[in-house]
Amino acid sequence: INMEFINKADDLIDSAQNCVKQKEFQKAIQVLNKSLEFAETPKGYLLLAQAYYNLSQYSECLESVEKGISQLPSIPNESLRNSILEKLLSQKTQAQDHLSPAQTDTETPPPSEEHQKDSKKQFFELSKKHSKDKDWFVVSKEWLDTWESYLEGTANHPGRILNSNLLLTVAFVGPEKGNYLKDLQEEQTNLYLKDSILENKDYILVPSTAYEYLKESYGSDKDIKRCLVPLTEEGDLMQVEVKLKPVRVVPIPSFQETLETPKHFQVSKKAKVEDLKFKLQAIYKKLYPKSLLDFSQARLWKVAPDCKLTDFHPTAKSILIESAQLLPSKTVLEEAQVADEDIIMVEFK
Repeated sequence: INMEFINKADDLIDSAQNCVKQKEFQKAIQVLNKSLEFAETPKGYLLLAQAYYNLSQYSECLESVEKGISQLPSIPNESLRNSILEKLLSQKTQAQDHLSPAQTDTETPPPSEEHQKDSKKQFFELSKKHSKDKDWFVVSKEWLDTWESYLEGTANHPGRILNSNLLLTVAFVGPEKGNYLKDLQEEQTNLYLKDSILENKDYILVPSTAYEYLKESYGSDKDIKRCLVPLTEEGDLMQVEVKLKPVRVVPIPSFQETLETPKHFQVSKKAKVEDLKFKLQAIYKKLYPKSLLDFSQARLWKVAPDCKLTDFHPTAKSILIESAQLLPSKTVLEEAQVADEDIIMVEFK
């Protein structure tokens, strides 16, 4: 192939990548088709498959995947060749999920023995090397088991990482008319793990670097990020905080005709009271933009779970609860001894 053509194809692929990043998928397809006229490359077909997939053109996506696989021998570097193959296969699996069996009768080629060794070795080396990463991810053990079986040649391609089975299905306050408050600052806080799941039985903890290695090749449905937190004041002992602290929240005065049923929220046990306060201020300011309340002024109170909210007038700007305890802003929630059943009243002025 003429090197001038290859260079032109590479330039167009770079342009198409920018189109994909900007979600201009139709434009990306036009640029990639022009690129493939100069040189047919696996990378070009991979991007083409991704663009078709995002436009819900799944048959065209599969056709691009097959063409990309047929061009893999043109890549002399085996590691790069295997990496692109993995991405092509992952894209193929995602497209097949949307098509009937009659439309997906092509077989997925098994991974090479070299690829099996490289993938497992790199994943476990990254897991070990980055065991002190601040960010970790909760990964379905079922998916990881299928992935290992696939590398051993005893299972089909695992498709994207599937973590949804580890999560509760929740609806948020607002358009969804749910009972959960949506964290506007940390997306991972909005993912609620099922109480029943257990480490090494239902999920495995994977450091962020190793998780990104898997995600780059396979994709994922949900990225469940959790962080390392100190177990001691000195910070010499650390642990991944998998299950976040549940909090039940009621605003005062109420934004409803009746005093609200406590809404669900979760936060790190190591967060300070002021961290929780800032989150709640932002949430209620967005939920009720026309309110005359000063959302920048708030206090948090701990109230026993047996407190009868129906005893109080919903629009009262202040209420008297003898057992209520004001939570100092600088106190860590864990030290404030807020039980999971306690009610946190957020008082706005």
